[in-house]
Amino acid sequence: MNGEDENPLELAWNDLLSLPAVESISDFHCVEGWSVRNQDGMKSDSAH
Repeated sequence: MNGEDENPLELAWNDLLSLPAVESISDFHCVEGWSVRNQDGMKSDSAH
């Protein structure tokens, strides 16, 4: 992970898998007709 962060971070695939999983339940509706409700993944601030 890098960008505007002062401390770039490099993670191996197993490092990502070891981070706690979160589920975000939100309602996003696009004017083009698609919607996103549930998202699974990890919080990027968990990696620091």
